[in-house]
Amino acid sequence: MAVQFRTETTDLLGCTAPIICAPMAGVSSPELAAAVARRGGFPFLAAGYMTDPLLLRQDIERFKQLAPEAPFGVGFITWTLEKHPQMLDEVEHVPVPSSQPTDLPSPRPRPPSGSHLATPVRTSPAPARTPPTPSSSPKSIPSPPRSTPPTVWSVDAVVAQGRGAGGHGAQAAASIDTLALVPLVADAVGDRCAVVAAGAIADGRGLAAALMLGASAAALGTAFAAAVEARGDDAGKRRLVAAARRDAAGHGGPATTVRTRVFDGLRRIAWPEGYDMRVLANAVTADEAKTAEEEGAGAKAVVVTRWQARFDAEAEKAAANARVREERARAQAAEADRGTRARAPPPPAEASRPNFDVLHVCAGEAVGLVRGVFRAEAIMDRIMEQAEDALRLGCAVVDRRAARL
Repeated sequence: MAVQFRTETTDLLGCTAPIICAPMAGVSSPELAAAVARRGGFPFLAAGYMTDPLLLRQDIERFKQLAPEAPFGVGFITWTLEKHPQMLDEVEHVPVPSSQPTDLPSPRPRPPSGSHLATPVRTSPAPARTPPTPSSSPKSIPSPPRSTPPTVWSVDAVVAQGRGAGGHGAQAAASIDTLALVPLVADAVGDRCAVVAAGAIADGRGLAAALMLGASAAALGTAFAAAVEARGDDAGKRRLVAAARRDAAGHGGPATTVRTRVFDGLRRIAWPEGYDMRVLANAVTADEAKTAEEEGAGAKAVVVTRWQARFDAEAEKAAANARVREERARAQAAEADRGTRARAPPPPAEASRPNFDVLHVCAGEAVGLVRGVFRAEAIMDRIMEQAEDALRLGCAVVDRRAARL
């Protein structure tokens, strides 16, 4: 029988493992989400930078085919959603799966458009909540009072993301490690909402530590980025694994990943000031570091100009490969639906592989724990088993100390 934990977050989300597969633009896929869900985790699909609702609808429908009864989420980038509020319409009418507890809190009032999605959450206080007990149900997490105005939202969970997280994050958080951040956030919110730990957590030991620090779940991204089911070029997955091997051999260190804004410039994506992203170090980030010593604050613009043409060429290769993979996935889905063999396009030729010394691969500081390209279900099983072992070891330590007193 698969390992199961019960926490405030698992009660809230209707899952049996306190693992959230983070929404990762260009990485999260319906197949990855379904595999995580089958092992009791709570997966997110990623709206990311999508502007066409049809693409998100296809991902949602595909997930529901693969895991019809499983709860799931859709991750949005709030500033992108403000520009494309129609994307929110794709999730407004998604029914609650019948396997999810029906006595969960009623949904928060939906703002009139995506442009107002974040503001009420940031400004409204969360109602007091009673932590779940073995004899209670999720009813102990109350719904907002009926008198609450429609524009006032409360918060079900806060994600405490430390500096080690891959992808985008607030630059102000870059100096706060997850180990220090989680208990600070847990103390600050008390019993008003659940706390989810994120950043440099990629195995069961990290999950167990997060639970002991006051979180009731952990959001993992890098751990699943190289999964078989994850979107993304195989060359990028191999680069993640190669970085892990360098770390394991002692040749990686902090320079294995770096925080930067240069790839947003190269992609022509205008992230707001105050945010950067953690990626695997490569030739571009090395050039940025060298140029920063020479140019100071103007280094980003210089590096973007220098690398733009090469980046665009490699990005087109990656996009072409992505189209082939999507066509193959659709053919395989059709084969499964009809019970017949559909002809899938051949894999991209090796000559068309993009160069990830020019393109970026998002990764957190725990990339050293990504030991290979495995199926997501195997990754989930390993994390849960490790977490159980770590928690049992902690209990044994306490018992031994008690025996000596």
